[in-house]
Amino acid sequence: MAALKVDTIVKLLTALIPFAGGATTLPLNDEDQASDYSRLIGGMVIDHENKLSQLTSSLNTLYGYVTTLQNQMATILANGLTVPQISLPVIMGDSAYYNVEVVVSTIGSQLNTLRTATGTSTQLTDAVAYQNKIYADSGETLAVQTSLSNPLILMSGLTDWVATPATVADSIKNMWITINDMRKAVQASYSESPITCDSISISFSLYRDIPNNRITLFFVGATSIPDGFIDKDATGASLKITDGSSTVYTTYVNVSQASKNVSGVTIDLTGTGINLYTNLTLVLTYSLTNGSLTCPGIYSPAAFTTTATPCTPLLLTATSTTSFSGSFTPILYGTNVAYSISTYSNESCTTIVTGSTRAYTNIGQSQIIYAINSGLTIGNTYYVKMTTTNGSPTATFSCQPQSITLPST
Repeated sequence: MAALKVDTIVKLLTALIPFAGGATTLPLNDEDQASDYSRLIGGMVIDHENKLSQLTSSLNTLYGYVTTLQNQMATILANGLTVPQISLPVIMGDSAYYNVEVVVSTIGSQLNTLRTATGTSTQLTDAVAYQNKIYADSGETLAVQTSLSNPLILMSGLTDWVATPATVADSIKNMWITINDMRKAVQASYSESPITCDSISISFSLYRDIPNNRITLFFVGATSIPDGFIDKDATGASLKITDGSSTVYTTYVNVSQASKNVSGVTIDLTGTGINLYTNLTLVLTYSLTNGSLTCPGIYSPAAFTTTATPCTPLLLTATSTTSFSGSFTPILYGTNVAYSISTYSNESCTTIVTGSTRAYTNIGQSQIIYAINSGLTIGNTYYVKMTTTNGSPTATFSCQPQSITLPST
């Protein structure tokens, strides 16, 4: 027990130090000292009393808060757990404040009304997918069927068409595009000026591309076809081409498409035997329809004349003092263009050098050599002239003569 008393005394002395006025030690003899033990203990008691008073005051304050909260909770419970009100004009229709549960209830009611009007989410998804179902016996979907207002364009080619609809908005947009397409087609059918076959006018111009052995027909600006008409036959209209030698070649042209093609319709005549150097006669036999009206016709313009010539220059070279040769490349070898070349001793080409005429027909090579090795005089100038004959009946071209002077030594 002695040790316990010593510990208690030590702890008491340590606790008195904060009240010793800044001293770090306590006096052994406290008689008549300013910091005697009785005063220090008194100060400690007063300090503890002050702290107890503060704690009591804080507890009283907290008790008041708790009482207030309890009273408020009792009021909230008595009123059915009412929560703060909010204003939501988009849902409620005005700017007044409503309890949240009232707003939520209104939203639910409107959602049920909307679902009744539009169908469930599953039904909406099925409605979008329905657009991609088959619409024709041929197995085509609506998107790849021909537009009624413009048979040259598929439904998917109409302005603003949604190629892959994923929402109801996409389907509604495509629905209205389809309705407008139908309305435009019907409107054209009931226009004030009834469509007749007299409304169709077919014409074209011709451009001949001789180096590439082809022609191009231009219908735009010369042909008038009312909207809705297309070629009755999938192959198009029959086009018969006849050249000056009565060679005939027949091909096909889609007239309804050609009437809108600013690039024209190009026809390759390679291997057809058609001679582009001669006049060409074209006969177009067509048949157009809008589904209810079929309009056959023949367009046969006057022959397209030509000023083209197959003349081609020779590369003349003296091979000795009494001989020379010339080479040339036929513009269209392998066709019915025949070449005849002669050498003359005078510029007017009236005196021909004996044995100098050479004829080339059914040319099958790209390079021709014309050589004269006899009948020539040293140092003289000679004139070489080409004449071309195209087919039968013939179209003859007399080409400009060329000259060559033989060396004197």
